[in-house]
Amino acid sequence: MLPSKRNVFKGAMVGLTALLLSVNTANAERTESVEIAASHVHSMSHSLIGGVTEYFPLRSLDELKGMRTDRVAVNVEDATYHGYEAIKVAVQDTHQSIQNPLDPDLRAQEAAAGRCDGCTFLNIGTRPFHNGIIEVDVASTPRNTIGFVGVFFRVQVNERQPKKSKYEGFYLRPENSLADEPFRNFATQYFAKPGYPWYELREQEPGKYEAYADLQPGAWTRLRIEVFGEHAKFYVNNNPEPVLVVDELKHGADSMGTIALYTEPNIDAYFKNLKIVHAPHHDSM
Repeated sequence: MLPSKRNVFKGAMVGLTALLLSVNTANAERTESVEIAASHVHSMSHSLIGGVTEYFPLRSLDELKGMRTDRVAVNVEDATYHGYEAIKVAVQDTHQSIQNPLDPDLRAQEAAAGRCDGCTFLNIGTRPFHNGIIEVDVASTPRNTIGFVGVFFRVQVNERQPKKSKYEGFYLRPENSLADEPFRNFATQYFAKPGYPWYELREQEPGKYEAYADLQPGAWTRLRIEVFGEHAKFYVNNNPEPVLVVDELKHGADSMGTIALYTEPNIDAYFKNLKIVHAPHHDSM
């Protein structure tokens, strides 16, 4: 590496260190430094300088006292999973999901009757998120389920009909990682609501919004989402390469909202170490 490049890299790291130690005056306990892989420094440093970092260990629900939280058809409780304190999110028994998502006629009938997929989540009243980075550790059980678990971003809660809220998200289907093709290629997923459920995205543009990832069902898995304007990248387990890249987020470049934790019925989903790095609002990729 040439000396000039070393200086550029050092300057970027210094700038990021200053950013990531910035204090969230709303709640200083929820702000701490965030480790950012060196492979990401050059692409993100300019967009993050001057931003704010929020940190939620999610060791217990007591951390969220005084904050707005929206439990949309989910129950939430403290838990210990694989030796780590976390919060558990599980869909309420009264929720009805779509049972025939791959049959357009049957799923239309089910949707008309009020059933829905991708609409159960715990919304956390973070600072409004536009551009930046979201990181969190997730796990899901039992092993005989696909194991849907993930994160919504730019969430705008519909006060009257929360299941019809607006958001975009990435999530895992851990068991699919061990399956044969084509199912192994459905291990990770992007989708957006309203208007862009996973099954319609698969029908319209097969393979564009789903991808394989090397996952271990039941294990803690690190997720990282980078969002800038209408672009997003989804990383799994500190891999320097994204498993999914979306260049046209369905709700556009200007959407803004909070962060939510997502799962589906018959699954226990666990979350810890939620970190959010907010880029200044005027920045975009």
